[in-house]
Amino acid sequence: MSRRTTFRFGGDRTRRAPAGRWDMADRPVLTAVAADAAELPARATDLAGQLGRCLRDLHALQRELDDHVEHSRRTGLPDDESIVSRLADATRQAKWELAGQQQILLGDGSAATARLASVEPALRYGAATLAYVRGTLALGVPMSCEAVEQQLMDVFGLVPEEHSVSVTASGMAAYTLVEAFLLRERLRPGDTVLHTRHLDARVAAQLTALPFVKVVPIDGDVVAAVRQHRPRCVFADPVADSAQQRMIDIPRMLDQLPTAVTELTTVVVDGTLVSGALPDLLPAADDRVEVLYYERSSSLQLGIDAGVGGVVVSPAPLRAMFDQQRHNAGLAPHRTGVELFPQYDRDSYLDRMRRTGANARRLARLLHDDPRVRAVGSVSHLGMPSHPDHEVAGRLPFPGGRVTFAYHDPDQALAGLALRVTGRARQDGVDPVLSTTDGSPPFLGLHIGDRDDHVDIMAAALAGALYEPS
Repeated sequence: MSRRTTFRFGGDRTRRAPAGRWDMADRPVLTAVAADAAELPARATDLAGQLGRCLRDLHALQRELDDHVEHSRRTGLPDDESIVSRLADATRQAKWELAGQQQILLGDGSAATARLASVEPALRYGAATLAYVRGTLALGVPMSCEAVEQQLMDVFGLVPEEHSVSVTASGMAAYTLVEAFLLRERLRPGDTVLHTRHLDARVAAQLTALPFVKVVPIDGDVVAAVRQHRPRCVFADPVADSAQQRMIDIPRMLDQLPTAVTELTTVVVDGTLVSGALPDLLPAADDRVEVLYYERSSSLQLGIDAGVGGVVVSPAPLRAMFDQQRHNAGLAPHRTGVELFPQYDRDSYLDRMRRTGANARRLARLLHDDPRVRAVGSVSHLGMPSHPDHEVAGRLPFPGGRVTFAYHDPDQALAGLALRVTGRARQDGVDPVLSTTDGSPPFLGLHIGDRDDHVDIMAAALAGALYEPS
């Protein structure tokens, strides 16, 4: 074997249960520890670490079940042992399933690549088991929003003296929280709100429906438009929700904006399409410009994530206001949603986003170089040298994870193309994430994630689907 692998067994207590009682003693936890993790592919290392974390949580859950039974016996509380026994069996089964996946993943490098696809559903299974068992008996202290928010502060590279983080139950709930704050604390009848031309369609529908403010779409220089219109609020997305994915240099714009405003101006940034790339570049609030950053969950977080939610980053002095608005509007995630919220440290998340961006760039290059694709449409990705904002994209730590395709003929049906691409990809074992968006022109979005083995399959699926009869 090319590496030495050590297996540690945890949980050495044993107990014989009284007659008629079932045994809640700790079962051994098998945790594989690679002696040379550098031999694993980057994505496999990421998955192995998350397997280890989930195994530790499952082992701790067995202890919680044990403590629950002991507490019920000691205090005389009613307890349905048949239910708790089933929960213990479910926990043990999930733990052994994940331990087996980890042993295979770390035990042989050649097998690891082939096993990556099966690790992801195993991780989702483990996370769902944790949430289900804890939720059934409300075991232990619920994972709080604060714990998730602290994790995201670390992932985003923020410090509590300057920024705060609020998690929400869904992606659009993050926008709703921002809107609730603006309506109550910042906007007044007759105020002007600027927004860059291509917002996400759902966000644009919400924003333009506000009846008492003047909403002005802008093209070109945002700072010049601010000088002209004197808005109270500016919505400036870094990446346009369009086929070309045109960009705005958000950090540069924020550096220049204080010279253009005469009173406090709120800038709202939707970073969904470049998740995690911008938060640590945001300035702290001052008396001229404050920045609200949010992500509508992330369509880029594919694979192991059993659940996603929204996140809002605001200046630290606004934390109490955002907490109150989230509570009053019912936007906080449910306990199960908090349990299933993706858990990353900063390095693993940024590495994952780099892999996602690199895969999208390679997919775009394959499609762009395919004469069958060029004959009927155009392909765009932020990392392509031909992208008109390639220099701006290059200043981000990683490019986005979405590739767009638009027909030369805008009357061609995208919905039918998406169905044909999905059918072809599924024949090769890939369940693609696609989106169709009305625009000028309409376009198809392909989200490849960090599965590098899916890139060639997706390229072939799209190129072939273009010529498949509708």
